[in-house]
Amino acid sequence: MTSEKIIIVIPVAACFFALSTAWHWFRSRSILEEWATAHGYKLVKMSMTWSAGPFGGLTTRQSIYRIRVRDRWGRERRGWALCGGSVLGFLVDKVEVKWS
Repeated sequence: MTSEKIIIVIPVAACFFALSTAWHWFRSRSILEEWATAHGYKLVKMSMTWSAGPFGGLTTRQSIYRIRVRDRWGRERRGWALCGGSVLGFLVDKVEVKWS
């Protein structure tokens, strides 16, 4: 590969990676907030984890988050949330939660 092509490819790849990461995070946040609202919670905190936690057999299209939610009486719960479908990933509004 010539140096001119490398000069173009590296910034394009970096932009793709940055946009993909941003979309992934915002989409996860949206899915988790919708889930929380539907179950009577407010999402207080979410943090991505590289651990499979209580979930096994994941695909690369799913992500796991440590979450903290608050109910309408102010009580907080913590747990693990698996976001996305096993085949279509974040194109599916799917959340599975296991409380810790």
